[in-house]
Amino acid sequence: MLDQSLLRNATNEAIYWWQRDEYFYHKIFSNIEEIVKESTQIEFFTDYLFKTFARQYSVHRTLKDFNNNALNILEFLNSENFFNLVLKNQTNIIDKTANKMKGSLANGKPVSFLSKMAFLINPKDFSLYDKYARNSMNLILKSKVSGKKKAIDKTYDQFISKINVELEENESELMSQLKTLHNLPQKIETSYFENNPRIFIRRIYDKYLWLLSQDRNERRNSLDIITQQKFWNYYES
Repeated sequence: MLDQSLLRNATNEAIYWWQRDEYFYHKIFSNIEEIVKESTQIEFFTDYLFKTFARQYSVHRTLKDFNNNALNILEFLNSENFFNLVLKNQTNIIDKTANKMKGSLANGKPVSFLSKMAFLINPKDFSLYDKYARNSMNLILKSKVSGKKKAIDKTYDQFISKINVELEENESELMSQLKTLHNLPQKIETSYFENNPRIFIRRIYDKYLWLLSQDRNERRNSLDIITQQKFWNYYES
């Protein structure tokens, strides 16, 4: 059973960030195959969206000489058919690409970077990977198997397969959070979640994992829906 307080907080976080940034990123990133075909589009995307995304999601530090190398990274990903395979739900492309980028384009294996980009392209099948999510998954899995010291390694394949199992096991509790969306004014971002509940519950679980392994003092204050709505009123008025 999921921690209900954390689940509510994760739901509110998922809605807030999807409404603030992620829906916009997703609508652009999901068309990246078309963007990379034209030089002016890919240059604009690189300078105004890709660089901003990488810094906002704190993954630019894992990429070598990122500011000067950003376009090369995108061209490499395109040459590896990364975007197409992400759209086709091929989750094993994360580890394969991370191994190829290590040393030449990245400091170590940029699994976190690739997972976050893949999530924005295809949020139905890809979850965000970072140290908090991995540590939380280890905590959950080790609680089920006594005496096991380590539940998963640092590969995305193992991580995403475990998450998919957890999503199935906790589906009822996660789906119950749809009621939160029903109480919100109809907007394009929240309507997208209502029309795509599998994306919604995956994003909630991502946020749940992000919160779980953090020390209570590290976590942001719980962001309730009423406060969120009051906040968006400033933007909408």
